[in-house]
Amino acid sequence: MTKDFELQSLVAAARAEAACRARTAAREADRYRGVAWSGLGPDTIQEPSPEAVAVVRLDALHRWRASRPGRLLAALAEAQRAAAEIHAAADRARASVSRGLDAEAARCAAAVHALQSKAQALLAAARQAAAAMDAAAPGALTGGACATNTASSSPSTGSPTSSAS
Repeated sequence: MTKDFELQSLVAAARAEAACRARTAAREADRYRGVAWSGLGPDTIQEPSPEAVAVVRLDALHRWRASRPGRLLAALAEAQRAAAEIHAAADRARASVSRGLDAEAARCAAAVHALQSKAQALLAAARQAAAAMDAAAPGALTGGACATNTASSSPSTGSPTSSAS
């Protein structure tokens, strides 16, 4: 995911949040119309622009991704993706064998090649996870204060981004 795309996604989310807050403030202002004594209406709130909010969130997101737990979770997510792809490649190879290895030799070879490639990716992800565990001070991992952990959720929706469980 590129920085520009992430920034655009965060700006869109911040604009949606600002619009929601504006609708809520308008409803509250309507409630006070006609019955409020002088000076007793709702205060107007000066909020930062959605772009400024998005830049701050993007900065926090990049700091979290560079942190020890961020690197570890990214490596674990990659390992899970590779493991799922290994499983699928092995299933394709087994299906080729069950249909007749002589007739399906090319497909079986492609599946075995994918199996080897994904096994290397899994090993690389495991090494990255170990490096994240070995980095910095020893001790328990903490999640920090970043609410936009995209290793497990989308910054704009909060919905899971990985189908691996």
